[in-house]
Amino acid sequence: MIRGHLRLHRPGRLRRVPLAAVPVLLVGVLAVSGCGTQRIATTRPSVLPAPVSATPAAIPPDPLCAGEKPSPVASGSRRPDPAAGLDAPPNYADNHGFQVPFPLHGAARCQGRMAASRIDAAVDPLRRQRDFTPAAVMERLVALGYPANKVFVTQNGPTGVAFTLGSPPLCFDGRMDLDRVHTDAFGGYPDSGGCTMPQGGH
Repeated sequence: MIRGHLRLHRPGRLRRVPLAAVPVLLVGVLAVSGCGTQRIATTRPSVLPAPVSATPAAIPPDPLCAGEKPSPVASGSRRPDPAAGLDAPPNYADNHGFQVPFPLHGAARCQGRMAASRIDAAVDPLRRQRDFTPAAVMERLVALGYPANKVFVTQNGPTGVAFTLGSPPLCFDGRMDLDRVHTDAFGGYPDSGGCTMPQGGH
């Protein structure tokens, strides 16, 4: 231990203070002044995630099928979405997603287009004859080779017939009226083993 004295000058007199007492004095000064070892928290600027585009990546179109012409609009191979434009409370689109049919792609899409054309050709003579009876349409569709228990035909007004037939993954939905016969091919419905649109939702 270093022994000695430190001279502190005070007005009027000179006083000697032992060097051993200096650390005690410094600690007292630090305590009074509020100094210490408290760390000041530092903040870093938060790193923001890269912006995510709200537009989904474009899906390349299917190759054209035989006899198909390019169109500025993506060619449809499925029935219209029944929930399109109806997503109002209480979440119509979410609650009716099981009624949205699967689209066809690739070879299945071309196969569906060819079969739909054959259906149109088989039913169109009834349109020209103005025969809009479901029984006549059913007969034509069964004659194409579709089992009677997979064909569903309904009257659609006095001059119209609607029909659905097939088995997933190749289903058909068609309409006949005074102007034309038109059949769409699609791949069935979620959670359904048939080609008819499931009922339900809320």
